[in-house]
Amino acid sequence: MPEGLLLGAAVASLHVDALREPMRQFAPFAPIVVFGLGFLLALRFQRSRLVFALVALALVEWGLDRTRTGDVGRFVWQAAAVLLPLNLAAVMLMTERGIFTRTGIVRIAVLLAQLGGIAAAVRYAPSRAAAIISYEALPADWFAWTPLAQLPLLAFLAGAALIVTGIVYKASPTGRAFLWALVAAFLGLHSVDTPVAATIYGSTAGLILVVAVIEASYLMAYQDGLTGLPARRALTEALHQMNGKFTIAMVDVDHFKKLNDRYGHDVGDQVLRMLASRLAKVSNGGRAFRYGGEEF
Repeated sequence: MPEGLLLGAAVASLHVDALREPMRQFAPFAPIVVFGLGFLLALRFQRSRLVFALVALALVEWGLDRTRTGDVGRFVWQAAAVLLPLNLAAVMLMTERGIFTRTGIVRIAVLLAQLGGIAAAVRYAPSRAAAIISYEALPADWFAWTPLAQLPLLAFLAGAALIVTGIVYKASPTGRAFLWALVAAFLGLHSVDTPVAATIYGSTAGLILVVAVIEASYLMAYQDGLTGLPARRALTEALHQMNGKFTIAMVDVDHFKKLNDRYGHDVGDQVLRMLASRLAKVSNGGRAFRYGGEEF
């Protein structure tokens, strides 16, 4: 789980005495590096969900950096802690519909509207907005371990539940990364009184999502989506790395077209997955690949 290792490295870097000063110097540049790289990769691979998630994280980083102190800063921080987990969960559950399409523009507009709503609350009803977001429905002693209010904690809990539900429904590296990014975002907002830690954790949340996109792109190129076996490109590269004598066995399904015609393509897909699961158990150093169609 590379995302967990990234977050663990971030935590360790902030608690190792020898790394504290280098991390303090690197912190101002971390968001620029991570978000800049992320946006370039998202545009290159047309990953709209990465764009929206990075925009949400960048807006939080930008807002906190400019309003970190005072009553306004406290309200912006708590409001960001309410909206960010819900936005990350929503982005994780949405489908890829493009960045500059009508749907993509609407999604960006929704994020900007949230920013406008926070600005309006700060300007026209700061006291009432602060009272709402700091409302305590449960005993305050239960939450003495965090400076976050109860409403943001509820939002993080709801966001985590939605992301876990999405992962259970359809497991993927991207969904897993959103869960880790949510944890990193929580640590960042939890550490808002320590600017270096907040920035490092926020940047780590973005980096986790960037790594997930790279991993997903690799899997698309080298792994067969239906059977989970390495695909033909992976076979080609594996052959280039072989030395000495080796054997290739080509396997296909007899009368597969008739099976599809009689029982339907869904049943045909089940047959391919069943066969792939058996071939994947090959022993003595063998590896199974899907060559194409019903050929392995």
